[in-house]
Amino acid sequence: MAKKRTTEQIKSSWPKWKQSGFDLCWSFDWRLGCGKKDAAIAWDQWIDSEQLSTTAVNAAKKYCTSAKGSSYLAGMAPWINQNRWENELPEPRREQAPVNELMCKCGGPVTIRYLGLCVRCYTDAHSTIHYMGQDQPFTEVLAITLADMGMAYREGEARDDWTDRCRDEFFRRAKSGLFKSGKNMGVDR
Repeated sequence: MAKKRTTEQIKSSWPKWKQSGFDLCWSFDWRLGCGKKDAAIAWDQWIDSEQLSTTAVNAAKKYCTSAKGSSYLAGMAPWINQNRWENELPEPRREQAPVNELMCKCGGPVTIRYLGLCVRCYTDAHSTIHYMGQDQPFTEVLAITLADMGMAYREGEARDDWTDRCRDEFFRRAKSGLFKSGKNMGVDR
């Protein structure tokens, strides 16, 4: 039975150019959780010349920089095994301002970038629900439903007090079984 080798044992049999190329490539921001040993095995299998090592390192740096933060960022081993240093990279994404620097027309931070709206403004403009036989804005239906349940926000009431009151009412109704059948929730079924 073959004895398993560590990453360092695999690297120790390589020439210096191959070791330094691997170490440099491994230092880039690859997908979290990718295995160093798997990457070393792939590097050992595919990178067979100093020129190819340089080409792969340069391409890997460009790839990791352009895909940074993307959910499609590959691990180093799959990237090598698929010879991705041969692929053309898409144009780099234009720099976007951080979310907290973009402000909605209401003054809140933009959370839906492509529309330039915060969640509240987006909900006010685009969210509807079928209630009492017709489509109505979600926020209006929510206000009506909360008022019907006696849970509307009271003028002068602190937000924490209102939240505590809503939570207490929810648990009171849950204990009494009002939610089991969906009755008395103020929603059109």
